[in-house]
Amino acid sequence: MTGGAHGQPWCRGCGGVDLVTGEQVAYGLVWERLEQDFSASFGDDVRSRHTPASSMVVYTCRTCDVQSFHPAVAGGVDFYERLSRSPAYYEQRRWEFGIVAGRLSPGGVVVDVGSGPGVFLAMARQRGCRAVAVETNPSATAELRRKGLAVHATARDVLEAVGQVDVVTAFQVVEHVEDVTAFLQETVELVAPGGSLNISVPNRERVGRAAFEPLDHPPHHLTRWSADALAILAARHDLTLQEVLFEGPDPSGARIGARLVVDSMAKSWPMPARRFLVRAAGRVASRQPTHGLLTRTRVFARAGVHGHTILASYRKLG
Repeated sequence: MTGGAHGQPWCRGCGGVDLVTGEQVAYGLVWERLEQDFSASFGDDVRSRHTPASSMVVYTCRTCDVQSFHPAVAGGVDFYERLSRSPAYYEQRRWEFGIVAGRLSPGGVVVDVGSGPGVFLAMARQRGCRAVAVETNPSATAELRRKGLAVHATARDVLEAVGQVDVVTAFQVVEHVEDVTAFLQETVELVAPGGSLNISVPNRERVGRAAFEPLDHPPHHLTRWSADALAILAARHDLTLQEVLFEGPDPSGARIGARLVVDSMAKSWPMPARRFLVRAAGRVASRQPTHGLLTRTRVFARAGVHGHTILASYRKLG
């Protein structure tokens, strides 16, 4: 780490300072939209602890392609406790859960870092694995223990209690972390040589991304990620990148993506026919069963029309 909440901007992905300055966003707007969109009440105490300045700036690292916000403070337990009271906040079943669970072998040990209420770990247990959680949110921790899962506060705690393990997952976690390098060093240490690490993040290049998403700013997200950024971090942590997968677009994103693809293919068409074809493609692609078929057959993926999440799977060297 080369800076702080109020110091020189630095890349939270690699610690570098070769940055490109991007948009500036007022903290007041983020708080207003969080309370409006999630019916959340944070209070002056939580707001003040998580608002280091009147506004933030997003910077893109020329070295690793991670985008970082400065000045920013990572959301604390009190912030997440209030946010998690909204049923709209936590998505119980995520696209990447089923993909990684399907690769698990019975008898292995799986550690999920930032496990929330344990939805993925329940799937791992069904596959015959020993499931271990890393979680600090009090309500999530209580739910995990109610389900009979072993819970630890950090990956280092798991290492001391269990040792290195076969599979480690961190779903939708690294974008919340203040210092990604330190987090990954501790997490990778937990993976046995030859074991796998699976990381998922929101795709900052997703089709249909809203013009302003309060969750995609501090104190909730401190970084934004691309497939290139996920590929670059492998070499920094003695990992081999095995695979990168993209979630398909939701119906709204499918509509936009289909229109863009068809529009680029029909540039030589007369404008009235081109406009009709573009609109028709958007309508068809966003409706079932066509939307599901295009997703399952990876038509969207081949066209570069991607949805919310990127999943990167790594193998630890050694």
